[in-house]
Amino acid sequence: VRRIVARALSLFARVVTGKWDKRFIEIEVTTLMELNAFVHRMRTLHPWIEKGVRGGGPNGERTANIFALDQRTDIREKIPKEFLRNLPCDLRVSLGWDTDMTDIDLHVIEPSGEEAYYSNRRTHIGGQVSRDFVSGYGPEEYMIKSAIGGKYLIKAKYFSSHRQDFSGATTILLRLTTNFGRSSEKSQAIALRLDTNKEMVKVGEIEMPTLPWQQ
Repeated sequence: VRRIVARALSLFARVVTGKWDKRFIEIEVTTLMELNAFVHRMRTLHPWIEKGVRGGGPNGERTANIFALDQRTDIREKIPKEFLRNLPCDLRVSLGWDTDMTDIDLHVIEPSGEEAYYSNRRTHIGGQVSRDFVSGYGPEEYMIKSAIGGKYLIKAKYFSSHRQDFSGATTILLRLTTNFGRSSEKSQAIALRLDTNKEMVKVGEIEMPTLPWQQ
């Protein structure tokens, strides 16, 4: 388990610190969120793997904490300590797709009726949408740290495709996660095929509970 987790952390670090084509600008922000949530998950499930290994270093010294990505000597990509912080939220919606050079827009209609999307990235109740990916594979994300109770309606708009082939269709993968980055995290995935440019379709919805302080 330790070896698999160490490899996963190394790959996360490579994405966060790497230089990528302009189609993937800010993919490191999404990956950093995933990385910190993954660390929390592994610390909860496998607390024993956090300690360094005695004699595991190149000169027989104890290796660094497996999660100390600012200190580990077995990886090239170091992540500053101040970035290694879990940022849990009540709801996270992630939308990706399987065709390159494609623009699909994520829209989330909050219980208040306000619509979060690329032209309204921050909502009055605290929802936030990531940058608009107009090519590549996404993902576009919606997150809200403290969700109000009610239904969140998720839509996707197949805005355009810049590919040279004639298939015209793309498959989207929607992931809905409640209590993201917490021990009580739950996630569900939805895959759908979109065929028509400019098509706006409902791809999912989720009901969040109304907490006592919101009543």
